[in-house]
Amino acid sequence: MPGAAASTAEKVVTNFSDNSLLPELFGKHDSNLALIEKRLGVTLSSRGNKMSIAGPSVSAGAARAVLQSLYNRLERGQTVETGDVEGAIRLAESSEPGGSGDDAAQQAVIRTRKRLITPRSAKQSEYRKSNNYLTRSLVELTTVGHNTSISRINEKLESFPAWNAASIDKRHGLLMALARDVWKSTPIGV
Repeated sequence: MPGAAASTAEKVVTNFSDNSLLPELFGKHDSNLALIEKRLGVTLSSRGNKMSIAGPSVSAGAARAVLQSLYNRLERGQTVETGDVEGAIRLAESSEPGGSGDDAAQQAVIRTRKRLITPRSAKQSEYRKSNNYLTRSLVELTTVGHNTSISRINEKLESFPAWNAASIDKRHGLLMALARDVWKSTPIGV
């Protein structure tokens, strides 16, 4: 029967070595766990440093990857916020079975003075790897000194955490204004 393997219920147990990181992993009032349960259709229960994940095998695997990815962030000294949980879920859903998406996220990290910025979707991970600054700027504007070509172009650009119709229209307008400025041209009336 097609799809039977995807719907097979499974119980997965994962261990975390440092109990002191678990409160931040779980979130205030277990909000991070609740979000993972809701988005992936699994049931999470913890006892000590062990987390039991029950649900369809694909969802249980994704939940395990999300938890491991977030735990790895905490081990590296990074924080875990709701946006990080959402991003880890999107990366786990878009990665190949057995993969966590954490490797792609780590390869595309941007370090700023205040924090590390990691992608929250597979597309953001790819945008950050681009050699083209206009493409990279879709997700994050890079700061390079004062009054540099990058800082001057950043004044005319904006990064977008979500890619939807409104952000596409806004990005189009920004790029058109930038092109007019670079070429010192005015719009042609059609």
